[in-house]
Amino acid sequence: MKIVKSERISLLARSHGYFPAAFRWRGRRFEVSTVEKCWTVQRPSARRMFRVRCATGSFVLEQYVASDTWQVSRWPLALLLPWPRPATPARFPLPRSQRRPSHPAKTRQPLQLPAPVQTQPAKTPAGGRPTWTAASQRP
Repeated sequence: MKIVKSERISLLARSHGYFPAAFRWRGRRFEVSTVEKCWTVQRPSARRMFRVRCATGSFVLEQYVASDTWQVSRWPLALLLPWPRPATPARFPLPRSQRRPSHPAKTRQPLQLPAPVQTQPAKTPAGGRPTWTAASQRP
């Protein structure tokens, strides 16, 4: 993409008949959320300058008063950068022992419980009721 000093835009809407409200640049529509600054430059030709903020960043718009044409002279750098390319596989991959797993699986081990202790049933005397003894008195 060729970077130029300023590019022509088409103004789509004005607010209060003076400030830019929406414009089209490089086929995309930009809605102006705020006009941050407005000033006039007299030389070499009369023009009005507007620093505006859109959802994508700040722009500086110029209006040439004599011909009523609009140009954008500054724009966010992110709009000039190329789109990121999808990741390509490594040219020289690592040995298998040093690679990370591509999709880490959940390696959750089941909880290991100790084997249950076998207990003997309580002895019941002839009367049918079990007798209890203190732990200190047990054999």
